Amino acid sequence: MTLISDIFNLYKREMIIFRANIFSNIIRSIIFPLVLIVFLGGIGNTIFHISVAIVNYADNPQSFQFISQLQSNNVLSIKTITSQNIAMNMLHSSNVSLVIVILPTFPNGSQNIDVYYNNNNFQNSMTGLSFIQSTASKFINQKQISVQQINAQQTNPQSSVSSTAISGTKASYKDFLFAGILIMVTIFGSTFNGGISLIKDKDTGILKSFLMSPISKLSIILSKILSGITQSTLYVFIAILIGVADGVTIAMLPWFAAILWILLFTVLISILFSCVAIILAIRIPRVEVFTIIVNAITLPLWFLSGAFFPASSLPSLFKPFNTYNPLTYAVNAIRNITMLGYLTMNQIAVTMSIIIIGIVVLFVLAFKLFKTTVD
Repeated sequence: MTLISDIFNLYKREMIIFRANIFSNIIRSIIFPLVLIVFLGGIGNTIFHISVAIVNYADNPQSFQFISQLQSNNVLSIKTITSQNIAMNMLHSSNVSLVIVILPTFPNGSQNIDVYYNNNNFQNSMTGLSFIQSTASKFINQKQISVQQINAQQTNPQSSVSSTAISGTKASYKDFLFAGILIMVTIFGSTFNGGISLIKDKDTGILKSFLMSPISKLSIILSKILSGITQSTLYVFIAILIGVADGVTIAMLPWFAAILWILLFTVLISILFSCVAIILAIRIPRVEVFTIIVNAITLPLWFLSGAFFPASSLPSLFKPFNTYNPLTYAVNAIRNITMLGYLTMNQIAVTMSIIIIGIVVLFVLAFKLFKTTVD
């Protein structure tokens, strides 16, 4: 009970300090994410060279003219004209972002073009679809295009085809970016506040006073982690409200289930980076140096997780940094919640396992360093 009581008392102290500077802490932690959501969320309409595969059942002069027009303005990049089976396999393996099927009735039938896409990244959303629609309108009297979403995790494309425009047809870069923003907010809340608090405790001699008392080092570490979780969760809630108010969609229903899943993954990331903050704060004497080093570690991890742009566009040299990056799995899980509306059991198991393993390793390291360095 002494351990729990110590943790609670130290945690309460952290929250009192946080409440005394709550507005400056919130502004500092969400201003950059706010800028990204509000001001950069619309750049999805400027994407170029979206990779596509084409299936041409019409095989007439108009269809070839249509294909030629698709290559104008550099919005689409046609990788191949092939059979539908090969094209769909390319879509599922992420070699292309869209599959355009020109039906035999092109351009005079009631339905002339099917567009299949995988909504795991924003490149196969409204930018490509809008361009295809506008180009087809020059050839098709009925101007009807069937937009169908393919779930990349299904092995049989035909079993997951929907003839209606469902989750993801209104996706934008803002929707794509949203998951990465939530992870960034989580990292800021857990690293800067917890780490800076520990450095200030060292500078003022408060930490030394704690260590001279019966309070255990484990209590100090756990109170810092709990403080980081609380603050980052508050920031995540604010970021969700800002995102939804700015037009971000959350596909998973009911919403409370989506929020609970998002909070689960952000809490795990908060624990992970609270441990990182403690490890750094133990060794670093100045807040300015701590801030620089934290940014040098967290920002590359964030960019390489696919938070800012699709991981498929990374150079091959950086692919391992994406594959073995715990943020990658958290971002993808939250993105599935917000854009696709579901999580698979395999994704949940893999994501949680990787993050928890990282937490265990870093927590043990933080405790060992705290015990040897602070003494």
